[in-house]
Parts: sequence; structure tokens; C-alpha cells
Amino acid sequence: MATTPSRIEPVGPSGWDGELPKLPPPPADLPRPWSQTKWRSFYTVGFFVFLFVLYLVGAALGNEILGDFTWSWTITCSTWLVLGLFLIWLFQSRPYLTQVRKRGLQHRFLRYRRKGNHEALFSLYPRLQIGEAGCFLVYYVPGMTVMGTRHLAEGAEPLLFDTSGTWIEDEPLFHKAMLMWAVAIEISPGTLSYRLVKESREFSRLIRRYLEPLPSLLDRNERMFLNLGYQHDFAEVRRGVDAKLGYTRHSQHIIETKAHWGEAHGWDSMTVLRYEDALRLHEAKVEAFQARARFTERHRLDDVEASARRLSAASRGNRSAGWTDRKTLEEGLLALAVHQPTGETNFTKVDGQWHAPNASIEAYRSRLAYVRAVDSQEKWR
Repeated sequence: MATTPSRIEPVGPSGWDGELPKLPPPPADLPRPWSQTKWRSFYTVGFFVFLFVLYLVGAALGNEILGDFTWSWTITCSTWLVLGLFLIWLFQSRPYLTQVRKRGLQHRFLRYRRKGNHEALFSLYPRLQIGEAGCFLVYYVPGMTVMGTRHLAEGAEPLLFDTSGTWIEDEPLFHKAMLMWAVAIEISPGTLSYRLVKESREFSRLIRRYLEPLPSLLDRNERMFLNLGYQHDFAEVRRGVDAKLGYTRHSQHIIETKAHWGEAHGWDSMTVLRYEDALRLHEAKVEAFQARARFTERHRLDDVEASARRLSAASRGNRSAGWTDRKTLEEGLLALAVHQPTGETNFTKVDGQWHAPNASIEAYRSRLAYVRAVDSQEKWR
């Protein structure tokens, strides 16, 4: 049904604040999105009201089917399943219904599909607000058997439209629109799985269950590692475990912040995205990625991860009685050894402006050439 995910449980503070910058929170002046709590409450209460009313009416009328609670339960479940699926569709289709169909733009968008390519439109339709002007970035995805898709296949080409449905040839504007579209993809997952929320919770579990207890476990098992000849690896891990813990908290913070941005914009029901907001988040991410790269090099996290893998193998290969909580220690070391990328962006800054990847620019030019050909043919008919 139309929901937003439950609130993410934040991870506690750490010492990374001075080295790893935080991402900004979402803007506070956005229209209120659909509320998970409200819709889930209505849906649940409505289910039971419908069930008991159906059963009581059937019993009062002496209806053998409705007066049987099992039948009433089956009918209610079937009805509410259909209703739930409709609400899911309505939730995910809200940008299309309010921004595209309401404006009568769908036929203008479909007009420029390449014939014979079985092209579908990428199902992401927020109005991209750049200053006073609004526009839509439409991606044409080849090889599809459906009208809408969330898969960006090879050969997909973008095209810019204004809010009246007229295509736009403006590369500086396209660079801005592409940056906004990339941000929209991150915070509007296009699925009911809410990947960002799940990833944030997984990081929270990784931190609390494995990484936070690890320093004390290392201290209690120091003698075992030294006796096995792992002095260097133990020193590396003990030196870097706190830094890796802070780095992991920062990874969780990045994902959590993206999820908050998605929640603030309505997830899949996002109808508008402002350029100044997208730019603020993008530039903060770039700064954070650069800081993470410096942090990784300064604290030699690659060496820490390699040493953690060797210590984990040592504890697994030597099962003598001298270990303290060996299984938890091994799991913590394996968690410490997991590599977390620093992050990267496909956009480059040229003369103070962010430019889209060259492949996207070429795809945009290719679609513009096709659009001009279509308009020229129709003009001479």
C-alpha cells in the first residue's frame, strides 16, 4: 500500500566528526509526503471494520456464506489485497498522474520513441525545478516489452521537455537536469524494498553486534595472537579498529541521510525536485567522498582489513581452549575486513559547473538528432 518506511534508528556518536563531514539534512520546507503511519493505520483499521461488519451483517441476515466467519475472513483478505495493490500502484504512479497525465504530456513524450526499438519510458517523472523554470528529463529505454520501466538498459537516451511538453535543446540545462535526475534515482528507489533503509539497518547491526565489541575482544585475546606469531597483524588491527569503526559509522550516516531525503520527498511518489537542493546534496557527497579517501589513506584501512583477514583465519584455524569468545571474535574480525568503498561521482566540475558524463551527453545529442528528424518528416507530410 502507499507507505513510507519506518524511521531509521541512528547509530551513536563517534570520533569521525572532525575528519568525515556529515551530509546535510533534507530541506524542511517541502510539501508533506504521504505518511506511512497514517495510511497503514487506516488500512489496518479498515480491514477489521470491514471484516466484522461483513460477518455481523451476514449473521443478521442469515446468509450462510457471509455469516460464516471463515468465508468473511477470506472475502475480506481478497478485497483488501486488491485494495492494497491499488494503493501501491497509486503511490508509485503519483508523479506520472500529477505531473505527466494531468498536463497531457504522455503523448508528447511517446511521440519521440524510436520505431522498432520497443522503447519504454523510464518511470521517474518528478518536475525538475531549476530556478523559475520546470522541466522533465525523460529516458527512452530500448528492448522493453512494457510501457514503463525502472531498468536503464544499454542504448537508453535522454530528452529534456519543458512543462508544456516541448522538447528542449540546451546542454547547460541538460547538465543540471542530469545531476538532479541522478539524485532522484538515489532517493526514489522505484521498488517496495526500500533498499536504503535496509542497508542502513544492516550497517547499524554490523556496528553494534560486531565492531563495537571488537576492541575488548582483541584485548582479551591478545596473548593468543602473540603466541601464534601475529604480532604485526594484531598491532595493525588494534591500531585501526577505532578508525574503521568511525568510517563504518560514516558509511551508515551516508545511507541514512539518503533515506531521509527519500522520505522527505515521498520516495516513489516524489513529484518535484529543486536544483538548489539537489546541488547541495551532491556537493556535500563529493566532499564526503574526498574526505573518505583521505581518511582511508591516512589510517591505512586497507592494511587494517588485510591484517583482520589474517587474524580471523588464525582464530578459525586454531581452536584451542585459550580463546575468549572465539566465534564472536572471528565474526568481528571478518566484519572489520569488509571493504567499504570511499564513493565516487560520474560528474566533473568544469568552470564551476557540474557536467554530466560524456556518454550521457552523446546520448542526449543522439536523441535530439532523432527528434529533429521526426519533426522534419511530420512537417512535410
